[in-house]
Amino acid sequence: MKLYLDTADASQWQLPAGCAPVQGATTNPTLVHAACLPVSLDAYLNLVQQAGKQGLPELMLQLPTPDTVQAQRWVSALHSAAQAIGLQLTIKLPCHPDWQGTLACVQALGLPTLLTGVSNAMQLLWAQ
Repeated sequence: MKLYLDTADASQWQLPAGCAPVQGATTNPTLVHAACLPVSLDAYLNLVQQAGKQGLPELMLQLPTPDTVQAQRWVSALHSAAQAIGLQLTIKLPCHPDWQGTLACVQALGLPTLLTGVSNAMQLLWAQ
């Protein structure tokens, strides 16, 4: 079993001694706002750096918009930063047809993806 922490607050990425090891953190724009961070490329790059400093093996980041041009720019920068520190980066995307172009863009770059929010049969069929 892998344990992921669902927060953009990097101060919460370390568990007390005796807890199971954390595989990584997963976050989305709502959680970024909740951590009082801007939803920006600079803030996401900072999360990548924080994950590296804390020794997390993996970080999952959800893109804020289905804009494929922005996605390509963000994913390229995030992937480079993660590779430089040996961090496994997974890109999260909402499971919705509006995000299909962005999903294709991320997959074309060869990055792992995670579709989130599967809550009905149509979303499950689309995800497949």
